[in-house]
Amino acid sequence: MRSHNHPIILFIDRSGFSVYQDILTNIARFNFTSDLVTNLDVVNKEQFSNLITTFIQINKIVPSSLAIILSDTVIYVKDLVKSQPNSEQEQKDEVRNFLENVPFEEVLAKVVKTEQKNTLCAVNRDLVMTIADVFVSKGSTIEAVVPGFLFGQKVNFGIGLNQENIQPVLAESEILKGGNLLVGQQKVTSPEIFAEQKEPIIEGKKPQNIKQLILIGVFATLLVILAVVYFNLGASQAHPPAKKIKSSSAATISNPTASPTSVQNAITISPVQSAT
Repeated sequence: MRSHNHPIILFIDRSGFSVYQDILTNIARFNFTSDLVTNLDVVNKEQFSNLITTFIQINKIVPSSLAIILSDTVIYVKDLVKSQPNSEQEQKDEVRNFLENVPFEEVLAKVVKTEQKNTLCAVNRDLVMTIADVFVSKGSTIEAVVPGFLFGQKVNFGIGLNQENIQPVLAESEILKGGNLLVGQQKVTSPEIFAEQKEPIIEGKKPQNIKQLILIGVFATLLVILAVVYFNLGASQAHPPAKKIKSSSAATISNPTASPTSVQNAITISPVQSAT
């Protein structure tokens, strides 16, 4: 049974994730191993999910509301100019270029606002949602996925999740709502991203890298050229040019004739001796 009285704080960093719940004696820790997660990419999703399930059972984590905080070490960010927004096409190009440099197939990305600036933030969707889905399957509900830098100087996540930074997170419900990467799933457009009520998000697969398309085109062209050269070479070998034979009045060609004697000498027949 889900208990709203025991909220879960889950903090993801580059080496694993930590879980706080007030009924736990200590903050539970799950460390990534290279056979599960490498460079923030999920290597074996089935095994990863099974081990998270075991982790929940061993630590006796009660199903509840779940807030996921992202360490600075797992997110990619780009500051946007707030006072001088670019044209719509320039903004789209800026976002596309940013996403192309994020080394994941699928990302959660959103423009999050602070007092000083707007920041485009992205994280590997597969990593976050694989962890979250296991907790949901055990009865919890996801309240928010928030980058840790939104809490500012109030919370120091550089040392991970501990008793000192848990209470500020629980108290800042507005940050959890405003910075939630799961809310407002719409494409980024230029003037709208700075509106008071608009908080766009980019979610899903990244745009195809243009450089990759160019390389694929060049490779295909080389294959075509190689095929043409191969077939031309094969055709020339199948029909070799006839060699010209210069005739000379002094030269004569004599055809050797085999004499019966030579043939008979070359072939000998041994009689088969019958067994006595």
